[in-house]
Amino acid sequence: MAKSRVDQYSIRVMKALPYLPFPEEEKKAWLEELEREGLSEYLAQQITEKIPDLEKPEDESEARRMQGTILKVTQAVRQWRLNEGLKNTRNSRR
Repeated sequence: MAKSRVDQYSIRVMKALPYLPFPEEEKKAWLEELEREGLSEYLAQQITEKIPDLEKPEDESEARRMQGTILKVTQAVRQWRLNEGLKNTRNSRR
């Protein structure tokens, strides 16, 4: 049986994405790719580049909630990148 590429970082991003105001078509495509392939550098870059363009909610509590969700996504991506770098470092030493 093939090992799934969906890891804890992909799951964190999958759980947070529905709560962010990205276009529904884009969100759906990202979630499908995350479920199928897991997080990739290309997908991580696509998501993080579009975060600054998100429209901020007028309600202060909603804005704080959105900031918390954005933080979860960016932390998961950052941790995933660190983990991938460690894997590559270990593999290059062999």
